[in-house]
Order: sequence, then C-alpha cells, then structure tokens
Amino acid sequence: MISQNIATYRDITNNKIQERQDLCSCQSGLRVRFYCYQQNCKIHTKNIFYCDECFSSMTESGQGHQSRMIHKLLSELKEKWMKLQELEGKTYHEVCFKFKAIQSMAEYLEQFILSSNNTFKGKRLCNDMANFHLFDSEFKSIFAEVEGYMNEDKTAKLYSFDETYN
Repeated sequence: MISQNIATYRDITNNKIQERQDLCSCQSGLRVRFYCYQQNCKIHTKNIFYCDECFSSMTESGQGHQSRMIHKLLSELKEKWMKLQELEGKTYHEVCFKFKAIQSMAEYLEQFILSSNNTFKGKRLCNDMANFHLFDSEFKSIFAEVEGYMNEDKTAKLYSFDETYN
C-alpha cells in the first residue's frame, strides 16, 4: 500500500511538472515531456526539448535516440543550482572573513603605492575584493531569477541558465 501511494504521488508530481513546461516547438500544441541527452545530436542542435508527438515520430522513424523524461533533468538542474548557490555563499563568507583580518593593512599598502607614483604592476587586493563583492551581488541577482524558474518548474529556462553559468 505504501509503495502504491509513493508511486501515485510520484505520478501526480511528474504530471504537475509536465503541465508547467513550455509548448513544443513542433507547433502541435503539446507541452514538452522529454529531452535529448545524446551528445552531438544532429536533430536537437538548438532545442533539446520535445513532446509526445515528436517522441512518437522519432520512434516510428527508427531513429536511434537517447531520451529522458523532463522531470529527471529538472531535478538534476535544481540540485546543481542549489549546490552552486551553497558553494558561492560559503566561499563569499570565507573570503570576506579572511580579508577583514588584513583589510586595513591592504588599504594602507595600496594607498602607499598610489601616493608614491610607483609603477606597481601586481594585483591590488582591495580592487579584487571590490570585484568579488560585485560578482557576489550579480550572482545573487541571477540566482533569484533561477530560483523563480525552479519554483515554476521551468526546465527549459533553467537549462539555458545552466549552459551559461553552471
């Protein structure tokens, strides 16, 4: 009985995910259900997502194809993004904590370099930290958008961000 309830819950969850996907590019009016994970696929060079009709067409034509259900990709993408967000946050806090211990010395040395008209060519730690703060801010902004797509189960949108950032 418990395993039947789990299976029913899984089916309901998968159907809800399915209902939230984009329409297939084939213009059938169906939502995408599958994605192609075949490396260097000649059919899915621009869009790896497709519907039941496209899946049937590929199967009937005898095209060997590697397909998976879209809910599996969604789970993988969500997990990757959550790990990336956790790693970025942890790294940001560790770096800020360590920089704070030497911040006044770094600022003094950089002021000294600037005031002595030295042609110092090395890295300036304070500038690097400013860039790191900017990166953290931009990452949080991007992650807020990604988190919205995760909450909406928008697999294609998550996938497009994943190709760029993850």
